[in-house]
Amino acid sequence: MKRTPLAAALAAGLLCLSACGTLSNSDQGAYPKQGDTVALLLGLSAGGTTDTWARILSDELSQKSGAKFQVVNKPGSGGQLAINELLAKKDVNVIANVNLPTALKYLYPNAQADYSRQDFSLVGCTGYTPNVIAVHADSPYRTFSDLINDIHARPGKVNAAADGALSDDTVAYANFARAAAADFNTVVVDGASEKVTSLLGKQVDFFSGGLTGLQAQYNAGQFRILATLADQRSPYLPDVPTAKEQGVDLLSDSYFCVTMAAGAPEEARASLENVMREVSADPKYQQANAKVGMEVKFLDGQQLSTLWSQQETNLREIIKTIG
Repeated sequence: MKRTPLAAALAAGLLCLSACGTLSNSDQGAYPKQGDTVALLLGLSAGGTTDTWARILSDELSQKSGAKFQVVNKPGSGGQLAINELLAKKDVNVIANVNLPTALKYLYPNAQADYSRQDFSLVGCTGYTPNVIAVHADSPYRTFSDLINDIHARPGKVNAAADGALSDDTVAYANFARAAAADFNTVVVDGASEKVTSLLGKQVDFFSGGLTGLQAQYNAGQFRILATLADQRSPYLPDVPTAKEQGVDLLSDSYFCVTMAAGAPEEARASLENVMREVSADPKYQQANAKVGMEVKFLDGQQLSTLWSQQETNLREIIKTIG
């Protein structure tokens, strides 16, 4: 049968689709596509601050976009497993969480973090929380000064839980020790949820962590919060003074963000950024975050990139100082 030019062209097009693979989302239209599944990789276990934030965000992204955003926990190797999968797949339907300053661990000497800022196409942030100093409700420490005075009285005897040898706690505790001339012991545990468990079991005396990760214990009266490590008091802890208010210049906070792998189509990155902006402005999303003590602060990809650079500079200076 003789083919017309149109039939020949259609046949060639079908052959190309078969041989060349499927088109990317950016080629087919808006991203994310309705009905698609988008994996949000987390290099952390379930139950902690980041996991709580990610599940609230995923639910709202799913409702706004019509795609199914699914949190996939990949704990291990200090978050490297999740990053490895993101960078290996290079798929717009595989995105990942990055937190600042946690993501900057590649700057630490001898850190096993095989990536850098250039490996990512940053999308944006929606969450923010200051870290706090928490103790058990039965603790004799009623104020931040009580804790510091006991550390001074018993150098090297007071124990603080840290969620990893190279985590945000590394810098926070080093700054605490320097700012308050405090010599305390750091007990490394496996993740933020284990910090909570160790304090509940009174295996440690205190820890520094995000409010969201200990909100349930605080609300239940199991934990007492001695200080907020930010420039101003948390709207969720209006009666808790900052460390600065109590005479210790100590700041420690976290931004909760999303990234694609470098090389992702800009149309897809920008589209997801816009959906995150829309979600952040939704009162329902803000209320869901408020229930767990998470502040909603939207940063677009460019703002996140600027913050990343600023924090890189700051961390390099801290590393020079504390070794």
